[in-house]
Amino acid sequence: MKKTFFELVRYVSVGIGATIVDYGAYFLLTRFVFFSATIANPLSYLCGNVVSFYGQRIITFRSHGHTGKQYLRFLVVNAAGLVVSQATLVIFLHFGINDLVAKAAGIITSGTFNYLSNRFWTFTN
Repeated sequence: MKKTFFELVRYVSVGIGATIVDYGAYFLLTRFVFFSATIANPLSYLCGNVVSFYGQRIITFRSHGHTGKQYLRFLVVNAAGLVVSQATLVIFLHFGINDLVAKAAGIITSGTFNYLSNRFWTFTN
């Protein structure tokens, strides 16, 4: 139980860094490059996930497994996570909710999905 708690703390810490990259890239793409929310979201999501893979592998799960195999699994998990994030964004936008709030909701839903998937599949040694 204690191990799982500290693992979750590490996951959240790495996730905060990845989220800052994701949310920051989204903000820049929508406010300064003028991409639509539905175009900016996958691009910013990808930026955050580069940070996330290395942080989760090294810091959270302290994995020593085969990097290539884990990265392929990570890509599968995060592709599904992107679907969760994009669906959340589109649903919130449909109901007239501010895109920055919708983006935050997408981060929360996809982050939860990604943690569980990475914990039980991606970073198993």
